[in-house]
Amino acid sequence: MSFQFHGQRPNEEVVFFTKQHPFVLLKPLLLSSTVFLMPLALYAFMDVNAVLGVITVVCVFGSLLWAFLAVYSWNNTLLLVTNERLLFLEQHNLLHREFAECRLGNIQQVTHKVHGLLGTLAGFGEITVITAGTDAHLSLHNIPDPYDVQQEILRVADEN
Repeated sequence: MSFQFHGQRPNEEVVFFTKQHPFVLLKPLLLSSTVFLMPLALYAFMDVNAVLGVITVVCVFGSLLWAFLAVYSWNNTLLLVTNERLLFLEQHNLLHREFAECRLGNIQQVTHKVHGLLGTLAGFGEITVITAGTDAHLSLHNIPDPYDVQQEILRVADEN
């Protein structure tokens, strides 16, 4: 696989990578669409005036910004499995990012959970990686096909 990333070590190759399930975009995009369409409801009950124009501009700009930030966070959240380590980069918002990594040799157990009807129907869940060391576990949320990802992590870890 020819995926390259910042901080990649010499002779380190990406074996597998995935993003969070696109379902995580549903809630922010529905809410931003609601805010985007809110001025239309106001036009039905109010006379067109400068205040309504300002409200429309704020709603449109705010909803587009909200949608952009949701897509940006989703697009920049990655789970990478290389031949040496497991890396999870979670972009919470524009200015908040978390990065966790563990060596494949430190992985002791990998489990997965699928919560509720939506997780079952859409096929996403949580993966927990239990490692040796001070930070005992790593939780990865909203991962598509969690069983397949769990098996891929275990396969690569067993090869090391």
